[in-house]
Amino acid sequence: MNARRFALLAALGLTSLALLGLDFAAGGRACARDELACARVRAQETTVDLAGARAALERLAKAMEKVERLRARYTQRQESLLLAEPILSKGTLHLRADPGCILLELGGERIVRVRSDAKSHQVYWPEEKRAERWLFRSNELARALLRCFSADVRRMEEVFEIRGYTRGELVSEVVLTPRDSKLHRYLASLKLSLDSASSQLVALAHENAEGEHVRFELADVDLDPDAKLEDALLDEPLPKEVRLLVHEVKDPLGK
Repeated sequence: MNARRFALLAALGLTSLALLGLDFAAGGRACARDELACARVRAQETTVDLAGARAALERLAKAMEKVERLRARYTQRQESLLLAEPILSKGTLHLRADPGCILLELGGERIVRVRSDAKSHQVYWPEEKRAERWLFRSNELARALLRCFSADVRRMEEVFEIRGYTRGELVSEVVLTPRDSKLHRYLASLKLSLDSASSQLVALAHENAEGEHVRFELADVDLDPDAKLEDALLDEPLPKEVRLLVHEVKDPLGK
């Protein structure tokens, strides 16, 4: 798999996690809770069709092989024991393979724009004229997700364990868990939902160590949007009047 495909697929996984309220600066949480999450997943382990799961991941990579840009509508559903009812949000997703970048435009009562690339993550509130940006020196979470979407299944399995695979008539699902317990703080499990016919990614479901569950669904996917318009949107600088708060993060995983 070439670098463009790596960047595109990793960006999708990374930003879906960023939208979950990921605290990039957090590093002091108790590791005991992470170990409990690992043990809980292992206790639920059943026989897995590894060959089927590996073949599905390779089909996903092949389906995205020539994609340079992507635009789609998305719906996010967030559930937690702390929430009385699920939180739903909708918007538009913009992706570019090279240089890798993703932008999520959230509509509704409060407009928010979330932009991520290999070295930064930014949240911008246009109506409030303020933004917050995180700068990374090393991003192991992004690297782990990149391997998750790699066509090189051996490399992917160095970071993730395949915990489940189901092939349905319309949608197939692969369940992954990170081997590193520190990753469990943010990514206890990751479920990839693929269109069984086209092998394209249609949804991501994430659960963290605290039991928060988020599902991110795609619709009306355009694999060949206008390049100039998309690049102008993805590379648009913040207006000068915007108040920007910047954080430098040495290690997002708090190792």
